[in-house]
Order: sequence, then structure tokens, then C-alpha cells
Amino acid sequence: MPPLEPKVRGFFGALDDFQNRLSDKWRAHSNRRSLIVLLVGGAIALYAYIALIQPPGNFPIGELVLVPSGTSVSEIALELEAQGVIRSPLAFKALIMFFGDERNVRAGDYLFKEPKDIFAIARAMSTGAFGLEPIRIRVAEGATTKDMAIIFGTRLQRFNRENFLAQAQPMEGYLFPDTYTFPDKVTAHEAVAAMVHRFEALWKPEWDARLDSLKLNRHDIVTLASIVEREVRRRE
Repeated sequence: MPPLEPKVRGFFGALDDFQNRLSDKWRAHSNRRSLIVLLVGGAIALYAYIALIQPPGNFPIGELVLVPSGTSVSEIALELEAQGVIRSPLAFKALIMFFGDERNVRAGDYLFKEPKDIFAIARAMSTGAFGLEPIRIRVAEGATTKDMAIIFGTRLQRFNRENFLAQAQPMEGYLFPDTYTFPDKVTAHEAVAAMVHRFEALWKPEWDARLDSLKLNRHDIVTLASIVEREVRRRE
């Protein structure tokens, strides 16, 4: 009988060879499956970015975006989609819940200087990062209330010129010409109040004593100054 050892070795050698070929095939199939999974995952991620995350093409750069108070997250999401701020209301609502809850959305005006993805929008509105910077406005000496309305209305996006004129005209003469710093959402009432306050802060008490000696009061001198100023402008 031939020795048994060579046969046993041959058997195990063949078995090892078979296992190696099987392992190679398995790795090849695994690599193909991994590649397919990666491609599918990449396609899904790309779709999610384009359809849900990426800023819309008509994103309102440099325009005020209003989030009204007392509005539900669903209504806010739909309005943001209509204004071109986000692509997916559903994704926005999910992110708001992720950052806190719908009560965390801060009402007010938001300003974005560049397109922001939906993560940045949700984070900004959850934390009240309005993006508004104070605006310096110079009211020149001799400016009329109509001039002021134009100046404020040009620099401030939501400024109501009609309301300003209605409140400013009775106070003409008390609106001190100066350089003011206002938030972008300042109201007509706040602008008038700031200018009158500046006038009162710079008025010196000894002037009242001087007017008393002339049998005049502050309103008299302010009215007289306004008349003289209008006459000068008319002649110019």
C-alpha cells in the first residue's frame, strides 16, 4: 500500500487551495458590495444636500426676513420656503426640534449677508442671531422733516416714512441734527424720540433763565428758529 501521509497532505493542500479561492471570491464580492453601498450612500447624500440642505438659488441676500411673533413653526417654515430661505419645511421643523423645540424660534427680522444652508438658518432662528448691525445715520443741519423721512427711509428697510412725518412735523425744531446710530428695525416713534432726547440733553438750563428774562419760553424760541430757517431756505 502506498503511504497514507502523501494522500493526507494532498487532501489538505487541495482543501487549503479551495478555501483560498473561496476567500478571494468572497473578498471580491465584498468589495463590489461595499462599492455599491458607497455609491448609493453618496447618491442619497447628494440628493439630500441638493433637495434639503443647500440654500435655494433665490436666497434673499441682504433682505430682511420677518418671523412674526405668535406664528407656529409650520407656518414659519412655509413662509421661509416661499421667501427662498429654505428648500424643505419638513427638514426645517425637524432641525428646530433638534436644536430645542418650536418655542425656541425667536420672532423678529433676520438679515443674511450670504446664502446659508438650512442648518445655519435653523440655528440662527433658535438662538436669535438676527444678523442686524446698528446703522449710522447723519441728519444734516437744516434738514426738514421731509428730508429726514427720505434719509431714514433710504437707510432703513422697514422704516415708515408716513408715520415719521405725522409724528415729526409737530416736533419740528426739536429734532436735533446729528449723527445717530439706530438698529435697522427702528420705528418712526423711536427715531423721533431719539432726536428730541438729543435736543433736550444739549439744552442748557441757563438758556431757560435767559428766555424768562425776555418773557419767552423754549417753545417760542424753537418756533422762531424754525420760521427763520424756513425763510432762509425759501430765499436760497
